[in-house]
Amino acid sequence: MSLLLLLGAKDIVRSRHLSSTSSSNGFTLLELIVVIAGLGILAGLAFPNFLKYLEFAQIDEAKSLLNAAAAECLQRYRTNPTDWTEHQPELLKTRSLPGNYAYKGNLKTCNEIEIYDPASDNGATLLPMFKFTLAGGKLIKESEFTNPESERDCKSWGNCGGSPSAQYLKSCFANKDTCDTNLATALAGRDGALSVKAWTGNCTWPADTNCGCTRNVWACSNKAYFSQGEFDICLTAKASAACNARRSSLASQTPAFDGPDNSGICPTVDYWCAGRMFADEAGYLSCGIEQTTIACNAELSRRKTSPYVNGLFDKLSNGKGCTATYLCNGGDGSKDWYEKDSACKTTTPPPPQEKPWYCIHIPGHPNCQ
Repeated sequence: MSLLLLLGAKDIVRSRHLSSTSSSNGFTLLELIVVIAGLGILAGLAFPNFLKYLEFAQIDEAKSLLNAAAAECLQRYRTNPTDWTEHQPELLKTRSLPGNYAYKGNLKTCNEIEIYDPASDNGATLLPMFKFTLAGGKLIKESEFTNPESERDCKSWGNCGGSPSAQYLKSCFANKDTCDTNLATALAGRDGALSVKAWTGNCTWPADTNCGCTRNVWACSNKAYFSQGEFDICLTAKASAACNARRSSLASQTPAFDGPDNSGICPTVDYWCAGRMFADEAGYLSCGIEQTTIACNAELSRRKTSPYVNGLFDKLSNGKGCTATYLCNGGDGSKDWYEKDSACKTTTPPPPQEKPWYCIHIPGHPNCQ
């Protein structure tokens, strides 16, 4: 119709020009009214479309803004796992929301962000609602629309219309976080089968019927194992490491540890003598005799060196026995030899014979009865 009006105005102007006998080239008032009316009609048809395209641009800007905020929230989730739920993306702090968009309540932190047009409460808006949630480190998007022309933007955002998949995924990831937290607490400092369960399956849509906090778990060295066999291997390795550490500690003690190791850390009783480990009593006693002989000879030499120590020498100060001999002014010999020399004879009778030195460690030995 506007085109017809313009064509009509053009014909009027042409007729006016051809029929005029005046030298004037102006327009009549009627001509101007017709042209202005045509332009007004054109503007009236174009302006609503202009506003609509402006709102579509605002929709695209809102989606771009939320996508950037979602990327920041995912990064925050990975780098600050303790406070990401309270974090508001920096981009949302520094930029205003486009058009009539506003935040839904207090939903503007990484835990959940939702923007909408308040006019949507009356169903009169082209701007769809956009929302995203982080659950278990996964980004879940949702959208709703009230104007059919916004359906395309709603679907392109994800989970248009608040689909059941979004609700399921949020619930699934929340349950997984709880399950993982309970397992991490139960693992600390425990070995054996745990009363809590571990998560199995993945939070996907359609829902995985085997997904849930149902998996049996064993703890060993603060790690989770999901079979008895894996747990037994870990427990054996842990016991072996503890035993090796115990043996290394005893081997480096000063003075050297002497006797059986009854700590129970190793599966068998180890016998230690002079920093060496023996698997049985026989080796331990043989080493003890060897070390005692060395110590006895050293002590005998000391007593035969001035100042002399006269009298019976048959044991060390730690109670371990030595071959009996009598000392006299740097010499040693039998009891008869000792008693013949009045300068060496002592009135102090020799001490009674004591039990062998190893009886304090092996009281059940036949020589210790």
